[in-house]
Amino acid sequence: FNIKGGRCASCLGLGQIEEDLSFLGSLWVQCPVCMGQRFSHKVLEVEYQGKNIDSILNLSLKEAYEFFYGQEKITKALLEVQRIGLDYLLLGQSSKDLSGGEIQRLRLLAYVLKAQQAAVLVFDEPSLGLAPQDIAVQLAYFKGLLNKGYTIIAAAQQEEFIRHAENLLTLPL
Repeated sequence: FNIKGGRCASCLGLGQIEEDLSFLGSLWVQCPVCMGQRFSHKVLEVEYQGKNIDSILNLSLKEAYEFFYGQEKITKALLEVQRIGLDYLLLGQSSKDLSGGEIQRLRLLAYVLKAQQAAVLVFDEPSLGLAPQDIAVQLAYFKGLLNKGYTIIAAAQQEEFIRHAENLLTLPL
């Protein structure tokens, strides 16, 4: 959707067009040509296992894992996304729609998938803003990293997170 010829020529792959409402300002509305799908009709006609690119990009990462089952390179990354607790995100979701915590977890995941060997990972409040069930998923992921030889250093205030520390250093205020 960001390359000439593949993207919708009307909205340039944005899926939306800006309507000028004169003194009221502007408003973004769904592109009437591609209906928000961002791709040209020619691209949308191509299907893989009964789905076009728009349908695939609208799969959750959990659904994408099932859809691409058997494609080892793809499912390896998608399985890691499930382990880190982000399987609800959409495959084609824009990074501008992600929270800071989601972006941080995806950056961690990208690093771990590329890493040639275990490393020391340092976090500042990695569980800040997470619900208790999300903290549990994060702790399970961190435990998996520890089992692979990683060292994790985290500054944290959440009691649920601190309770699982192997070594604890308390700093006075």
